[in-house]
Amino acid sequence: MSERKDQFMNSIEELSEIVEKLENDKMNIDEAIALYEKGKLKIKACEEILENSVQKIEIFKQNS
Repeated sequence: MSERKDQFMNSIEELSEIVEKLENDKMNIDEAIALYEKGKLKIKACEEILENSVQKIEIFKQNS
């Protein structure tokens, strides 16, 4: 569980950095697209972790 939490928190931190760079840095379109795509992958990873957690909670609720 701790590893998943660390992955989630790291992804959130990286997303924050990506958003800040996209909002504040002057970069060419290729760099912006690469950062955007990296951000989409981080969002997908976070969604998977959250979905897995929700499933575990549902199983726990059903067994309680």
